[in-house]
Amino acid sequence: MELKVSNVNKIQYAEIHLNGLTVIVGPNNSGKSTIGRTLFTTIKAIANTNSTQDFIQDKQLKKHIQSLYQRLIALSRKNKIEWENRFPRFQSEFVRFLQLHIEDVPTIIKEYKSFIDELDIVPRQKSLLTEDLNNIELCVSSKGNSAARMKTELQYMVESEFINRFCSINTHASSVILSSEDVARIAYNVTDNIVSKVSCQQTKFITDATYVESPLYIHLLDALLTARTYREIVDKRSLLNSAMIPVHIKDLAEKIMIAVRQPNKLFDSNNLKIEDTTNGCFIYDKETQQIMYKTNDGNIYSPINIASGLKSFGLLQLLSIGDFLGPNHMLIWDEPENHLHPEWQIKLAEIFVNLAKSGQPILITTHSPYFLQAVKYHSAKEKFEKYVNYYIPTDKGNNLVELEEISNDLNRAFELLAEPMNKIMEIDTMY
Repeated sequence: MELKVSNVNKIQYAEIHLNGLTVIVGPNNSGKSTIGRTLFTTIKAIANTNSTQDFIQDKQLKKHIQSLYQRLIALSRKNKIEWENRFPRFQSEFVRFLQLHIEDVPTIIKEYKSFIDELDIVPRQKSLLTEDLNNIELCVSSKGNSAARMKTELQYMVESEFINRFCSINTHASSVILSSEDVARIAYNVTDNIVSKVSCQQTKFITDATYVESPLYIHLLDALLTARTYREIVDKRSLLNSAMIPVHIKDLAEKIMIAVRQPNKLFDSNNLKIEDTTNGCFIYDKETQQIMYKTNDGNIYSPINIASGLKSFGLLQLLSIGDFLGPNHMLIWDEPENHLHPEWQIKLAEIFVNLAKSGQPILITTHSPYFLQAVKYHSAKEKFEKYVNYYIPTDKGNNLVELEEISNDLNRAFELLAEPMNKIMEIDTMY
């Protein structure tokens, strides 16, 4: 896959290859997270469109057809009009009829409108029946128009994930293109934080994305599960006092709860071999209805009482249990080295390389030379180097950066990370 981004937050331009394991290296506030969140936003909109929008559209279509039939039945009783020979006998038959003739729906609706217009009924009744037909046509045409449905989901994600601050400073237009080897492609623009010009084809090339910002969310589940995203708060004014969080945090919290409630699941279903490092795993305690950490010797601890580093490995276990890892599930992890001793950074890098080699697409951001060197070492050891791409930000002025691929010159990344240490090492020459 390939992601192209223009004028999104700090990113002036980036062209990212997602061939297996993608690593973005740079200091804080250099735009690394923007790429991950843009990728999550795009894939999640695709996933939501493919999984939930059909259900929503069908529900709306049935609602408008039910309204139409109720009006026709009422008119039949009062005005003795005969409509049964013009419409399908049952509402369910009308739904199936429209779905089977989706390309002819405008013509069909036009014929129905002509019939309604010829009826000898009061103008208001005609207007309501025509409104029902217009709504039915809109539902069917939206259902057949993947770009229109995608636009709705993308707008929701831009609002909820970026809190309406998608475009770069002093710019009014952003663009994103996500494409894959099998010609699947989605492209969209965002003008003044409003999604526009959406085009998509064969969008079922990936089914989900998980963005990990911090493993510490494991011991904040209760708070995160009751929090609301931006759109949820806007849509429900009574929830204005609720805590507001980005979509990726709510999404991760929900996945954790799904995973811990899976019965009879092996924790190393993807051969991650995490328990060799952590000596334990997360479980769901039915008595307390809480997520807990159980060591291999049977001791049980609350997540808040275990080392932060254990949560990183445990989170991978949970994603594996919940079937949230795999070739159609993008894993995005922001600075996974946080909270980890260098020894565990190296171990975690090894796990990521092995996951990517098994077909798991992964995007990682990092500012750790230990983690970076470990990725380089294990990808070479596994003969996986050609499927690992490295990028660094380059300053373009005006607080904007451009991502540059350095897969053939990784020393530039190490020099970037070593620069702060080199500066303070100059103390020996000062005195």
